[in-house]
Amino acid sequence: MKNQNKPNKPISLIINDAQDYKQKLEFAYQKWSEHDFDNRWLDMLEKHWIPSYDVYNFINLLKARRDLPEEEYKIKEEKIIKDFEVINKMTDDFFKIMKAEKEAFDKAGIKEGTVTYTCPLCGGTAVAVRYVHNGRTGGLGSHCTKCGFSHT
Repeated sequence: MKNQNKPNKPISLIINDAQDYKQKLEFAYQKWSEHDFDNRWLDMLEKHWIPSYDVYNFINLLKARRDLPEEEYKIKEEKIIKDFEVINKMTDDFFKIMKAEKEAFDKAGIKEGTVTYTCPLCGGTAVAVRYVHNGRTGGLGSHCTKCGFSHT
């Protein structure tokens, strides 16, 4: 016999953009409503995912949609989705920088030292510094002289 409280298929939390976020929220909300808003169903859904800020916000939005007046819910949803977009852009930008740095070191044929490369965010000149200590590569950071992006 099938467990009625268990989600049939995990809902993917690989979210591409705000529209995708809203569609997945709507889908999850409808599935939860089919289970009479039983929190056990929501707990099982949550256990399918690795704990993260995105999971926390997603679950809280589902609960808020059930519990808050629509106007209050829409304000909360808008804020969380805006935060999601900002965090995703920061993450995407960081990975673009990491990739550009790696390519610059590969192109230079070195594992440590200083390289310059074209910043993938603005096209300016960026500088990256790496060192090797006890066989491990570490980074002293990177910065762009044009847009100011930096990390250590």
